[in-house]
Amino acid sequence: MKKLSVVLVGLVLFGALSAADSQATVIYEQAPVGTKNTPASASNSTFNRTAFDDFTLSAASTVTSVTWMGKVIPSTTFEIGFYADSGSRPASTPLFHITLDPISTQDSDLSYVYHYEADLGAGLFLEADTRYWLSIKDVTQGFSIWSWLGDEGGANLTRSDTTGQYSASRLNLFFSLRTDPVAVPEPATLSLFGLGLIGLSAVGLRRRRALRA
Repeated sequence: MKKLSVVLVGLVLFGALSAADSQATVIYEQAPVGTKNTPASASNSTFNRTAFDDFTLSAASTVTSVTWMGKVIPSTTFEIGFYADSGSRPASTPLFHITLDPISTQDSDLSYVYHYEADLGAGLFLEADTRYWLSIKDVTQGFSIWSWLGDEGGANLTRSDTTGQYSASRLNLFFSLRTDPVAVPEPATLSLFGLGLIGLSAVGLRRRRALRA
């Protein structure tokens, strides 16, 4: 019974060490400076347009989730792409591309503004101090006029998916990139884990001595 108890304690402590923090860490963000009643870039299937904005990470990291803001309708299905930079515009082929239905939440102040959050699964590893481009496009079937919100003062691009031509806008589009943190055990947890291992060792030693007697 004692051995079983010590084993259970060891397993519980190991689980505590292995569990990651449920809160993802923001590694890049372009948030509204003031009001959320801002200009927007059309990025939808109806107009055959895709909006892009560039970003650079200060430290290499794996992007595992994305949040963004848009207006007009609570769109349901989006295409999200990450691209390397090629001559101050996105490369022709994405580094990562996914189509999904994100979590959408209506803004508490503005009824036509929606917040979106998407889990990218294993995600994409990106280097530090390297320019990348993010695209977010509404591909909800039916009539869609969704637009990606941003603040003036930036330099985003919009591509015509019919002609392949790019046009520039002066917007910092709203989005954040997040990563799942690596679990780092607290000193007290490490101590308990060590005690659990010591207990397991003691049980094993007593058992070996009993077999020799």
